[in-house]
Amino acid sequence: MKRGHLSTVTDERFIAQLGIISIQNRIDSNNPLNRHWISQFTVQGVSYQVEGFAADFGRPRGIDTDVQLAIETLFLLQGCPEHNTVHTTAHEVLVMCNMANKGTNYPRLRESLMRLWRVGFLVSKAQYTEGSPWATYINETLNLFQRVRFTTSGSREGGPDLSSMVKDGKLLVQLSEPLADSIRAGYTHALDRRLLAQIEQPAGRGTYRILQAHRPAQGPLEVRLSDWAAACGIFSDQPDKIRRTLQSAHDELVSNAYLDGVEYTGRGAQQSVTYHFRATHAGDPALVQLLMQQTESGNLGGSIPQSH
Repeated sequence: MKRGHLSTVTDERFIAQLGIISIQNRIDSNNPLNRHWISQFTVQGVSYQVEGFAADFGRPRGIDTDVQLAIETLFLLQGCPEHNTVHTTAHEVLVMCNMANKGTNYPRLRESLMRLWRVGFLVSKAQYTEGSPWATYINETLNLFQRVRFTTSGSREGGPDLSSMVKDGKLLVQLSEPLADSIRAGYTHALDRRLLAQIEQPAGRGTYRILQAHRPAQGPLEVRLSDWAAACGIFSDQPDKIRRTLQSAHDELVSNAYLDGVEYTGRGAQQSVTYHFRATHAGDPALVQLLMQQTESGNLGGSIPQSH
């Protein structure tokens, strides 16, 4: 639920804000939240509520962020075709996801596509009447992919091997109508593709996508840790576990100059996390420090200290 937001919104940025795709790489299949979950959280004074239904393949996670972005990018590159359908191959999608062309990644891609196809979610939006304590809630179901068709191999007697995909076989993915229409209308999430390629871990790329969706126009982003865990799809309410889950992503985002730093304040359930973003024109901190040292010592520009 995005309070005060009345129109239908299904753009990439809004979906990223909802945290449909968990940044975790693995989720216990026996955890009931893997099939059905309700997330309620507040970021920058905006309250969200989303109910997710993941059916038999479980909640989208890990590489599913990369796969969704790859399909949406191909949809744009193919000119937003009629019937909202992308025609590609499994190999091309792996390339778009910066995943190695090896046998084990094809079953991973197939599983990811199944999760994205099967997940649905219910978003609630509030409409307020001035002067009244009551509100009218508009509840809308949404989904990401309408249909997936892929190629597998198999024997005549044994049938198809549905656990994998043929590398160069045809792959067809049909986006849901609301999502395809929003992309046609230009409602896309501005992401740095070069940065995405540099971030090695899916958790880092997923965290970057969510951060960029909630990033303020200027200044840092401060959010209560429990709210941020819900936004990132982290299956824990324990602050220490949440911080450990986020740590590797934070390290990558700092080392790739997207963040200047991350700090935690408070204790226990009252903890907050603050993200300090690197300005696009900012220099590398190590280089800035070296230049400052050179300036202080009078060595800037390669001058040689005089002997005495």
